Amino acid sequence: MNVPIERGMVSENGQAPSRRQAVALFDRQRRLLSWDAGLRALLGPGTGGPRKGAALSDLLVALEPLSSQDGRTLYRTADGRDLDVVRLPIGDGEQEVVSFRDVGDLNRATAMVRRIFQSAPFPMLMVEKSSRVVTRINNRAAELFPYPPAGGYASRILDDYIGVHNRRRFMGNMERQGFVEDMEAEVTTLYGQSLWTLLSGQRVDEGEDSLMLVTINDITDRKSLENQANQVFEVAPAWLLLCRRHDGALSRINRRASEVFGNAIPFVGEIRKTIPDLFGVEAWIDFQARLDNGGYVDDFEVQLRTEYGETLWVLLTGQIITVDDEPCVLVGANDISDRKLAEEELKLARNEAMRYARAKSSFLASMSHEIRTPLNGVLSTLDLLSTSIDGEQERYLLSLCRESGESLLTIINDILDTSKIEAGMLSLESVSFSVSDTVETAVELLARRAAAKGVELVAYVDPDMRVPLLGDKTRIRQILLNLIGNAVKFTEKGHVLVRMTLEGQSEDKANLRFDVSDTGIGLSPEQQSRLFKPFAQAEDSTARRFGGTGLGLSISKRLVEMMGGRIDVISKEGKGATFWFRLSLPLAPAEEGVNPDGEKALDLGGYRALVATAGAATRKGIVAYLRSAGVQIRDLGEAVDLVILDKAIPAEDRAEIVELAAEGTKRRPSVLLLTDQGTQGSDGEFTVDAVVTKPVRRDFFLDTIAKLRNPGAKSIVDSRLDPAGQATEWVAPSRSKAGRAKAITLVVDDNETNLIVLGRFLDRLGYLHDMVSSGREALDRLRGPRSRYGLLITDLQMPGLDGFGLVEAWREHERDRGLPRLPVVALTADVMPETVQRCNDVGMDAHLTKPIDPQALEEMLAARFPGATALRMEKKKAKKQKAGAVIKDEARSTPPAAGDRLEGEAPGLPVLDLAPIVFIFDGVTAEARNMLKENVERVVPTLKGAMDHLSAGERTEALAGLHGAKGAANTIGAMALGALCARIEALVRDGAMDQAAHTAQEIPKALADLREAIESS
Repeated sequence: MNVPIERGMVSENGQAPSRRQAVALFDRQRRLLSWDAGLRALLGPGTGGPRKGAALSDLLVALEPLSSQDGRTLYRTADGRDLDVVRLPIGDGEQEVVSFRDVGDLNRATAMVRRIFQSAPFPMLMVEKSSRVVTRINNRAAELFPYPPAGGYASRILDDYIGVHNRRRFMGNMERQGFVEDMEAEVTTLYGQSLWTLLSGQRVDEGEDSLMLVTINDITDRKSLENQANQVFEVAPAWLLLCRRHDGALSRINRRASEVFGNAIPFVGEIRKTIPDLFGVEAWIDFQARLDNGGYVDDFEVQLRTEYGETLWVLLTGQIITVDDEPCVLVGANDISDRKLAEEELKLARNEAMRYARAKSSFLASMSHEIRTPLNGVLSTLDLLSTSIDGEQERYLLSLCRESGESLLTIINDILDTSKIEAGMLSLESVSFSVSDTVETAVELLARRAAAKGVELVAYVDPDMRVPLLGDKTRIRQILLNLIGNAVKFTEKGHVLVRMTLEGQSEDKANLRFDVSDTGIGLSPEQQSRLFKPFAQAEDSTARRFGGTGLGLSISKRLVEMMGGRIDVISKEGKGATFWFRLSLPLAPAEEGVNPDGEKALDLGGYRALVATAGAATRKGIVAYLRSAGVQIRDLGEAVDLVILDKAIPAEDRAEIVELAAEGTKRRPSVLLLTDQGTQGSDGEFTVDAVVTKPVRRDFFLDTIAKLRNPGAKSIVDSRLDPAGQATEWVAPSRSKAGRAKAITLVVDDNETNLIVLGRFLDRLGYLHDMVSSGREALDRLRGPRSRYGLLITDLQMPGLDGFGLVEAWREHERDRGLPRLPVVALTADVMPETVQRCNDVGMDAHLTKPIDPQALEEMLAARFPGATALRMEKKKAKKQKAGAVIKDEARSTPPAAGDRLEGEAPGLPVLDLAPIVFIFDGVTAEARNMLKENVERVVPTLKGAMDHLSAGERTEALAGLHGAKGAANTIGAMALGALCARIEALVRDGAMDQAAHTAQEIPKALADLREAIESS
């Protein structure tokens, strides 16, 4: 292959070939065949120049070879240039291309680099990376580290120059990053001088060697200036904080700031704290905005809470500075808390003066309304009394007139008392009085008001306080009435507890504390600050919402202070309040008369009592009284001598408690019934031996128990309670009227007996209703185009779509269609917490327990279905009750002995409770007996199916049948049969199938007893 290279050829870009490079073509014998024009200039003088046929060796004869490797040879020309000659065979080896390149510039550049390296003004080292051997150092390094080159500098390593510790850090950074930039390190020279330096490193390749170029930059002067600046920063009398500009992350704080913010700053664990952490995000945003306007901030006020829990007002200044090429902010802070406190006190004093003036003006203006309202009531009722009215209307109007007059008198007394107090003309009397009687009387005066609201009002007087005192009992009662009245007024549910505690007693004085605690609306800290001031109430709208003049608490405070005591309040908004006051009163001389408080406390040691109340506060007070007299408190199931029952407990629960308490005792325990004022102290299911009205008076209560303990003492109340009270009968509206108002109830239950009884209840109470037996049918009714339902009552356990699924599906339908929420009431015999919680989770609003209590049903309907309640029409008639409506063995006053019970009857439960039937039919009529018989026969197939499933070991099916039979039995009052089904159901649920089957053998006898009870009713 012959590739000609013409003399005078040009390069690809059209330019003449550079004299820095040339090529030539030779044959196998290395005879010159062709060449380019630059070859002669590259070969230089003494070679004779190229000519055709000349041997390669002839061309190179005048050149000095310097090195040779792999077909490449470096020559030195006569004029001192370095010529790189490379031979490259082409084709089949018949020809050879030889390139000639002048590398003199490269060598000169290398020499220049070496000169720069040597003359650099800071120390530089060339180090082998693997061995850390120093191969070269420059002149500045030789001045600082003039080690004698014994064996050359190659005998020295990097450790000799920068130290072992710095070398480890340096090499670590080099391995991680591939370079090192400005690593701060302290090094020591040969002369013992310590220098602060910045070390930098970069990889350098020389042939096959891997080297590092290490530079050492002396920053000793700069470090000295930094140290001086740090010293000024640390000793500054103001708080100084250095943070990053963009996020406020703290870099440094001085000693003065650390005293306030703690030494943990600027880091907490691994997290860098920030200025927003100290002063708040909003303050930092505002601070940054001001910095943007001019680069600095003056007089920026902010409030902060220190790490020690102290709240301070601080005046901030700020300046943008650059630290290590990063924008930062230097923040200064000064404590101005004292100044702010003075300003705030001045502002509060001014506002208080203005508020007091406004409150007094507003009070005087509102008194016109407060006085006119009861006065108009008095005058209006007097006008009506002058007309022709019957006796009942006259009594009602007289009661209204009296209430209005008492209200007016209270207002006038408050105004007069305030005027006397401000004029310094109010005086106190000192007479002997009973402090317990004073407290209990004040509570009794407000008992009816509390009972009308459904609020539990309880009085507790320390049993140790039994001596008469000297003081103004009228004013003490006035204070208590103000505090208790407010507590009842502002409490919608829960309780009001009035306590009097003896905190200490000396020979001549007793230290008392009075507390009035409630579960009402509570008070915010700002509202508490306004209490006890004349003409002030907790909020501006209080008078409109609750009534009152706003004088009661201020009068109470002045009265307590005049008696040498102190009054205050503990409250949290929405969590109720406790108003308390302390008094130290002299003991009354013995000759001034015997007072009930001076009598010796009753000793009832050894007496055992069971206490069951509807309210926890009432029970707590009663238990405290009993224990102070030595009475032992027992639980249900233990032997007792006395059962204390609250009439607020449902009737069926009261009866069950008495029955269970009598078990295992040789003689029937006495029963003491607690009633509210104005209610009848009676019960239709057991003998009551004594009645005590709530709120309980301590001494009367204990005295009553002492009389019960003595068998020979006459009972305070001793009768079979068979009241013949008045009941209200209701007539339902027309269906069209109820439909237009959506005042129809939809009832869902798969048990026909339950539907019949509940339907009768609703008819008697005056509510229109529709009945369906499946969840699917109920959902279709609710979704129908002509749905007029305003309330859904649903059983929970039903085949197919049960109560839970029904409500879930309907709530989803409501959400999808944007419909108003339909009240839903669960109908169940299972009131376990998990069941109630599941009812709440799916969207049910309330639940009724089976068997249904008519009163509970009526109260639920009034609360959940007010539209339908308002449409009922009232028709009063005397309620005919049949004595002994609860069928028992001879209806005796004491529970039957275990051997006297019908077999299969649950302990304490009757075979048949006729109370629901009496309510529905106004007595046990022939129609009532027929309905009972029909419903019993409906239960029989359900029971038979459950027994068949039980015999076959089909647990799930047996449970469903037993649950349905239990509910149906309880609904018609077959309490013993219902309890027997419940026992079997519990055994099946626990897996005791054999025991359940054995117990099921009692069912035929229970059914026979039930049929007999119906026939004899």
